Amino acid sequence: MGPPCRSLSALLLLLQVSPWLCQEPEPCHPGFGAQSYTFTVPRRHLERGRVLGRVSFEGCTGQPRTIYVSDDTRFKVGTDGVLTVKRPLQLHHPEMSFLVHAWDSTRRKLSTKVTLKAAVSDHHRHRHRDSLPEIQAEALTFPESHHGLRRQKRDWVIPPISCPENEKGPFPKNLVQLFSHAVSSNGNAIEDPMEIVITVTDQNDNRPEFTQAVFEGSVMEGALPGTSVMQVTATDADDEVNTYNAAIAYAIDSQDPMLPHDHMFTINRDTGVISVLTTGLDRENYPTYTLVVHAADLQGDGLSTTAKAVITVNDINDNPPIFDPTMYQGQVPENEADVIIATLKVTDADVPNTPAWRAMYTVLNDEEQFVVTTDPVTNDGILKTAKVCMVPGKMQKLTAQLAAHSLVPGLRF
Repeated sequence: MGPPCRSLSALLLLLQVSPWLCQEPEPCHPGFGAQSYTFTVPRRHLERGRVLGRVSFEGCTGQPRTIYVSDDTRFKVGTDGVLTVKRPLQLHHPEMSFLVHAWDSTRRKLSTKVTLKAAVSDHHRHRHRDSLPEIQAEALTFPESHHGLRRQKRDWVIPPISCPENEKGPFPKNLVQLFSHAVSSNGNAIEDPMEIVITVTDQNDNRPEFTQAVFEGSVMEGALPGTSVMQVTATDADDEVNTYNAAIAYAIDSQDPMLPHDHMFTINRDTGVISVLTTGLDRENYPTYTLVVHAADLQGDGLSTTAKAVITVNDINDNPPIFDPTMYQGQVPENEADVIIATLKVTDADVPNTPAWRAMYTVLNDEEQFVVTTDPVTNDGILKTAKVCMVPGKMQKLTAQLAAHSLVPGLRF
């Protein structure tokens, strides 16, 4: 009877195991091991490199390690979930919180909340033990430290990397050499991703460019030294923040005409503002000036370019009308008014057909016998009789003293 019993036991065992063998594997559910983690720190001052705890995450990627990102840059989460202090900090409150993120196989970001609590004294802990709920969190156990040196986890220290633009080569050109074992033999992530920044340093390969080939401005004749006339501007495409390659300085190369002085104007080397340097601006003699200005980078010692600045001298009423000739004779019949006696001629060096040029005539010894009107085209004065004042049958000699002046205030003759 012994053998049959053993066969029945084997059959029963097979029947019990078979349902387990037929079950389908549980589906993978990505996410953190807990919605939140709470870690207690022994004191409020946390030094760099202190281990705070560990978070766990299932990304359903099949990879043994995960890349974590903390939204508080003072903390670092390794690919094994170990949370450490990245920069020394002081806890100013009994607790603080921040988020840690990870991504599943579909690149969906998932987050968990991490809370750090400063440990309280034993007396305070015993007094409030019954009133505080128990908080369970995953913790790491580390061996006690020994006296002497101990090995610390390797961390990246990347020196500043720069490369000048327009480098001659040969290419490819080595900038910096890094040694590390950042991935395992099967390609799994071992360490956190690292950012390497390469700065392209500027070379002075762009000369300044004026915003216009010809700048135009104007100034009143007789303007005093220091009077602002116009501004020229130039730009430079080089780096103006970290170098002097775009630091532009302005200067005047030449002046035409060089009269009455060869330096009638000056320019601000930093702003490009052109102003009057000396007296002597006279429109009647020198109505325009042409300046050749240049702009140079490296604060005036580098690449340069030139442009023209044309300055027009505007007229003021600085010339009186002058009678030519200064004496006139005329005859009129007796007992007739509004008769033309003479046409008065004047010359004025101001700009024709302007208020400074237009003449007005006045009879100085006015006995209401004469009147003078101005011809709007020729600027001549038309002298006429104003009323009948002659004695019949007798010749009379009358004298009129005349003056002429411009429509706008200025010199009077």
